[in-house]
Amino acid sequence: MIKGYNVSETIDKPFKKICSRVSLIFAKIAISLLFILFSISTQGATITSTTSGGNWNATATWVGGVVPISTDDVVMGTNATVIVTADATCGTLTFTASTQTTTLTINSGITLTVTGAVTINRSNGSGMNALAVGAGNLNAGSLSFASAGQTSRHKLSISTGTATISGDVTQSGTQTSPGIEFTGAGKLRLGGSFLSSTTCTLTPSTGT
Repeated sequence: MIKGYNVSETIDKPFKKICSRVSLIFAKIAISLLFILFSISTQGATITSTTSGGNWNATATWVGGVVPISTDDVVMGTNATVIVTADATCGTLTFTASTQTTTLTINSGITLTVTGAVTINRSNGSGMNALAVGAGNLNAGSLSFASAGQTSRHKLSISTGTATISGDVTQSGTQTSPGIEFTGAGKLRLGGSFLSSTTCTLTPSTGT
């Protein structure tokens, strides 16, 4: 050993710097991976109901056996009848344009929240695409009646429940096929623009 020269200290300093840099690199990689995983987890999937439908919270109701979560885009399968039996949330809700009758029913006292758009396409045949709020509650970002025509084949129905649309209620086209039907003292609360008498069939009832 040379006097005044510490070999161990000379080796340790560069080694510690290397370890520090490696640790920093691994920390950055870990943060990046966490960010990617978080981004993936917050992106919704498209969940489609089976043609037979069933209860919203039952795995057998959905293709692939996965019940929708709050970020998912839900598509109503052709000729399906889906019943919301417990409070549920999804990102968007779309009825396909088909020749069959497709229905989504919300049970009494139950709330379905759609954070984005509800799109009810018009049935192409003699069927009816219907979102039946009934005595339940619907909260939606917007409501669109798409593929409008002359015959009413897509509707929102309310008995004693409440439908709250925070954005606009619109339709594509100038025909009167969209229908909003009240069969009791229910409520429709709007936060944006609404259809006119020339673009919608409104059926009032008690308390409307």
